[in-house]
Amino acid sequence: TDRLYLIIKKDTFKFEKTVGNQLYRFAGCPEIEKGERFIQIVSQGENKKVKFEAEKEVQVIEIQVIESSEKSNTIKLRQSAERLFDLETFEKSRDYGNKIHNTFAKIKSIDEVDLALAESVREGLIMEGEVENLRFNILKIINIDKIKPLFSVHKDLVKNEREILMPKGNPLRPDRVVKLQDRIVILDYKTGSKSDTHEGQLRQYMNIYRDMGHQSVEGILVYLEGAEVIEVF
Repeated sequence: TDRLYLIIKKDTFKFEKTVGNQLYRFAGCPEIEKGERFIQIVSQGENKKVKFEAEKEVQVIEIQVIESSEKSNTIKLRQSAERLFDLETFEKSRDYGNKIHNTFAKIKSIDEVDLALAESVREGLIMEGEVENLRFNILKIINIDKIKPLFSVHKDLVKNEREILMPKGNPLRPDRVVKLQDRIVILDYKTGSKSDTHEGQLRQYMNIYRDMGHQSVEGILVYLEGAEVIEVF
């Protein structure tokens, strides 16, 4: 039960005008001598009723047996599909070319071919059964007369897929840039069929390096499926 207790100091200055006096009068309190008390019930409400709800029964379903199977040997997820597959056409030759392209990005010198293939297998980008065929085709390209010297230099002279920040627009990323003693050589790997735009894109890379102050810049288009190279000057 809530109660209100009024403690009023009677000898307060101008007691008649205090709130305490008004409440004192409202309660109809008589003169109270020292040691006495006066109790006046102004208003009394009803006791609060508390409702007790019965506990609801919870239905429990017990599962006796769960049948499942190990999926790790039947399902393999790859998070780099766009790096490996031609998602628009699923062209088989281009799919294979993309795998070679991805592996070339990991190779700076000819002695890194096996390391790059092993890394691609660990990343799930190629299958174990594809390694030998990929190695054969990669070495076939590297051993082309125009290409071989570019994989025989120190790896510090090679930049694979290094971005070039442009004043306007998206950054450019040549596949391989080799800094030789007397010139810069840019390799641009291509998959699928030849296109007139390929040479134009490579020339754009070459012009950027000329703008950087390199006077002698050469370019080579490398078509991965056919192991064909086209020099661009």
